[in-house]
Amino acid sequence: VRDVLKEQILKLIEKLTGKKIIRSLDISLPSIKERKVDILLEAEDKSLIHIELQSTNHKFMHYRMLEYRLEITRKFKTSNITQFVIYLGEKKCTMKFEISEKDLNYRYNLIDIKNIPCQDILKDDDIDSIVLGFLCNLKNQEKLLEKLKNKLSTLDDLKRADWIRGILLILGLRPKLKKEFQKLIDREEIKMPITIRIRRDLIRFQTDISIENQ
Repeated sequence: VRDVLKEQILKLIEKLTGKKIIRSLDISLPSIKERKVDILLEAEDKSLIHIELQSTNHKFMHYRMLEYRLEITRKFKTSNITQFVIYLGEKKCTMKFEISEKDLNYRYNLIDIKNIPCQDILKDDDIDSIVLGFLCNLKNQEKLLEKLKNKLSTLDDLKRADWIRGILLILGLRPKLKKEFQKLIDREEIKMPITIRIRRDLIRFQTDISIENQ
């Protein structure tokens, strides 16, 4: 999911922070056991932006984020770091976003993507934004599915198949919407060459396995 959503999340972070991202940084962090963050970015003002994508609630996410911050500081020799956890799950977000203990105060930015109005995401009117829109506060899924179908119809067969794979993976976070999307591509299969239909069915099978193993 992280790899599929990275470009969409980058656009979202630019809107949330008002900063222009100039590059992605090495996500490996120094430790006795190598650790990797989901996304690590450098903004124009040289500040760093660290992002974790969560599809489930993590009981100790606040401590985990503090650990990440310390390791990022150690590696990049800076304390100018903004941290986000973007919760993509369908259930209520229950994670803690701050620590207030003796001699220790810490917090990070926790965003439940369901609280973001869908229209704010869809202003860009591209496939990236439409796909991310399915995870937000969606009011009219039929209209958005139709819009996605029209966008996919403009792509060549191979690109369309690749996008279908990515969309099925992301919609594994919204099972009901995933079923609707599967119905949509089944209705449209007559427009796909047989080789693409076979590949699509293989993609669906592989995606179901990926979601189950998350």
